[in-house]
Amino acid sequence: MTEPKDLNNDDVAKEEATPTPEPVKLDEATLEQLLIGCIWDVLRRMRRVSVHELTPDQATEEDDAVARHLARTLMGENPGFTMALPLCGPALIDHLRATVPAYADDQLPEDIDHANPRAVAVFICRDFLHAIYNMVRDLGKQPDMTRAMLDQAVNATAAFWVARLSGRSTTLN
Repeated sequence: MTEPKDLNNDDVAKEEATPTPEPVKLDEATLEQLLIGCIWDVLRRMRRVSVHELTPDQATEEDDAVARHLARTLMGENPGFTMALPLCGPALIDHLRATVPAYADDQLPEDIDHANPRAVAVFICRDFLHAIYNMVRDLGKQPDMTRAMLDQAVNATAAFWVARLSGRSTTLN
């Protein structure tokens, strides 16, 4: 038998005084800011790898954690957000699988559980991270790349993915 935890009045007062933060309304504007933050996080990780502060494997693990966290959020499983997107959860995944050819059953990798919307959501969020690396690769080909060009590419990438991940657009491939 364990003894009950001995709390003094100060401990009880601290627990009672710590308010639980209100969930953030996840609408398209908030999703855009979330995605922009993800993009900048990837760019920071790339820099950290380039200066040997982080190994490529560590960066990959962090990217995968971001993909899983974003997937949980889009599935409505993140208590920090209340969903206000046109589509979320399994309905969003079904919509994406029906409108984006790369997410159709016959295109998904065999190791993805096609019947599990959350597994497909993680795959889609990993695709978002791959798009960030593609954006960087394309920018690297620009001989006169500027910070303004980087900002424009980050914003355009985020806008594209907001439309896709909110279920708003049916014409994105």
